[in-house]
Amino acid sequence: RASDMQAALMEDVKDVSESYMFMIELSRVLGRLLIVMAFTLHKNPGSGWILMCMPLLMILWVLLRGSGYVGACATEGDMQLDVVKFVHGTCENYVIIAEYMQRAQVNEMFWQKLMDMTKRGRIPKQLIETNNEYFAMWLGPVFVGLYIASTARQVLRHNISLGTFIATVTVLKTIAGNFGGLYKVLMSLNRIFGPLANLTYLL
Repeated sequence: RASDMQAALMEDVKDVSESYMFMIELSRVLGRLLIVMAFTLHKNPGSGWILMCMPLLMILWVLLRGSGYVGACATEGDMQLDVVKFVHGTCENYVIIAEYMQRAQVNEMFWQKLMDMTKRGRIPKQLIETNNEYFAMWLGPVFVGLYIASTARQVLRHNISLGTFIATVTVLKTIAGNFGGLYKVLMSLNRIFGPLANLTYLL
């Protein structure tokens, strides 16, 4: 239908075209992470447990939350498509609607569809995005705190130099920030599958 093609051109093409940039960003973040993690392990092998736990927790969170986020994106996309179809149908039949004086009823139906899309589509998706973003933000401070708590005694006993300790804390903050960026890219790539499937079906 024309409304399906219109929705695909308005939303799906834009989302799919952004996936190329997401892949470039994913490669950049992964490369930087590997270099920083290798440097940290070389200078301070005792921090290896943190460098292993952080990505494992991130992967576990993506696996647990990824399907829910994809589902929320699909729900919002379906409801947006429903609104586009409604508008398209209204434009095609506007003469009939006007002659039978149904414009007020059509406006009410349009408003109701927008409210449903916001409550059942957009708000749940934004809630998941906010929770995901704050998980990545809190991951760094939590692991930095764990490292300080577990290593401070060794610094006082001079088993680890103060310079190595401070440098490792700084590097852990950098790694946590990179993991946050990596997580955002992965979730953005998850969002692409629905629009890509729609475009494939229409083509």
